[in-house]
Amino acid sequence: MSGFAFEQASSGFVFDNCRCVLPGKVRKTGTTIVAVKYKDAVVIGADSRCTKGNIIFDDNILKIHRLSDNIYTLGAETSADYDFQTCLLESQLELLKLNQDRQVRVATVVGKQSYQDYIGTYIMIVGVYVTGSHIAPVHPHGNIAYLPFIESD
Repeated sequence: MSGFAFEQASSGFVFDNCRCVLPGKVRKTGTTIVAVKYKDAVVIGADSRCTKGNIIFDDNILKIHRLSDNIYTLGAETSADYDFQTCLLESQLELLKLNQDRQVRVATVVGKQSYQDYIGTYIMIVGVYVTGSHIAPVHPHGNIAYLPFIESD
């Protein structure tokens, strides 16, 4: 269906004969998380809404969690699973750091999270190590990939 009515225009276009077709209202709810890496750092960002469909339950949720001095996670999907998983990871990494007496590698965290399909959450692991900056999304089914940038909406 065209947005304009040209039937009544006798000689060319007449603006008064136009009728506008307005699109329906677009409502997109869900988590927006983004990460971009460059040489020695990663820039991350996330919204702070907790939604269920069109309802916003809370507008002040932390979706960026610190695991160690050099590693952070961003999460989407089930926030209770994400909070529990990051608390568990943070304590495991602190013990590993104390045991090894060195900074924890990003690959170690990614390895701990890969192929654990019972989590039910989308976790993006970002960090900087001596090998460079890393962004590794861990999908709910456990698949991982190292990417230069990522966005989830």
